[in-house]
Amino acid sequence: MLKKINWQLILDHKIVAGIIAGLVVLIIASLFNSIFGVWISLIVGLKCLWELLIYKIPTPVWVLAILVIVSLGSLIIFFIAWIQSKMQPPWIKYTEDIFDDIRWRWEYSGKNPKNFYPYCPNDDTKFDIDERKELFGPTTTFFICDTCRRQWGHFKGFFHNYQGKIYRQVELKIRNGEWKKVIEEKRKKSSAI
Repeated sequence: MLKKINWQLILDHKIVAGIIAGLVVLIIASLFNSIFGVWISLIVGLKCLWELLIYKIPTPVWVLAILVIVSLGSLIIFFIAWIQSKMQPPWIKYTEDIFDDIRWRWEYSGKNPKNFYPYCPNDDTKFDIDERKELFGPTTTFFICDTCRRQWGHFKGFFHNYQGKIYRQVELKIRNGEWKKVIEEKRKKSSAI
């Protein structure tokens, strides 16, 4: 059976009482330092900063004014550029669509679509582009899938002309808001899977 601890007997012993008192002082000091130590360091730091700011140096006021104006201007330009980089137009999500039964994908440079490329409707392979020049006729562009070994459609003219047509179609959908329907359909298809 456990006996009751006689605290009076322990406290009467000088070594034990000294150790307990030392621990109590240590705990109080560490609490005081953790609570007030941060404030004391902050106050000392602010005092040093103030003394640095009011330190007198022989510099003309116009030099300081130029430095302040250039610094503020740089900060404003940096802040505006940072905000613009974070603000993207909502149509940035519109990166693929189907034109002439062929899936096209692209990316954006700033707010403008670029790098249009067709993909196979069967297996989503990037098409190989074959431009053939007839002897006395126009150039014809064919889309060939390396995976399913099929030739998809043809276009009278060079590939970059066809890319221009797709660019104009994408730009039209961005301007009239039809890109939202394409995004919504894509979202529905992906959630149905």
